[in-house]
Amino acid sequence: MLTTLLPELSNTHNILIAGAGGGFDIYCGLPLYFALKNQYKQVYLANYSFTSLKETDSPEFYTYCKEILPQTKTPANNYFPEKHLATWLQYQGEKTRIYAFEPT
Repeated sequence: MLTTLLPELSNTHNILIAGAGGGFDIYCGLPLYFALKNQYKQVYLANYSFTSLKETDSPEFYTYCKEILPQTKTPANNYFPEKHLATWLQYQGEKTRIYAFEPT
């Protein structure tokens, strides 16, 4: 898939990779994320979230869309795939933004 998709994105600089099934879907986009970063693209990650984002202190980026940071407060049930990814990426030295979409 990457061999056919990457040439299609050659003239694109800003790219959003989003998981749409909730949960850990965005993790499946990581190979594409790293391949695009190696091509010096600006890549953003987003996920349709099953997390109770109202229980977090994540800043609202847009209506029904929160920006997730490694230091974002975790909900009581500790289910927060987007934050775990933000934390892991920070440990990898990656500086990227992760967004979570609330169900609407």
